[in-house]
Amino acid sequence: MRGGSHPGIPHHRDNQMAQGTPPLLQEKKLYTFVGFSIGGDKDKLKLSGLEINPDKYVDLQRKWRVPNNGKKWQSLAEFAGSLIHPSYKEMKQKIDRKSDHLLWGDSPLPNKLIEYATKDAYVTYEAWKKIEITKEGLELWQEAEDHWDDPYYWGY
Repeated sequence: MRGGSHPGIPHHRDNQMAQGTPPLLQEKKLYTFVGFSIGGDKDKLKLSGLEINPDKYVDLQRKWRVPNNGKKWQSLAEFAGSLIHPSYKEMKQKIDRKSDHLLWGDSPLPNKLIEYATKDAYVTYEAWKKIEITKEGLELWQEAEDHWDDPYYWGY
């Protein structure tokens, strides 16, 4: 979720929740909800009567830093460009931040905003997956390093 886009959450102009949505959003074990710079998203969800379990809601901007960037806050494009592919550094260039931002509540969305929302959702998912796999691999590496000479650890 980012910039008012809420992938996978039904949009209702009258701020009514779709039946069956709250259990998904409050899920404690199966799902982790991931976003980038999610403060505004959380506020918008709350205004709509939707709240995601805070223990399962991750703000990637606070969990990972673009190496050698030197900035306190990084854009999703910088983040995706460093972690997934450099081509994502230009993902926002087709968007006018002021005028296009006003269109997020309109239906139907212009194609360029659909394309941006698709990239936004994809890079958020892909980045989190890469971070989690890397983190798990490093933890397993450290564990193996601690037991390198122990034949019982390796099952010999």
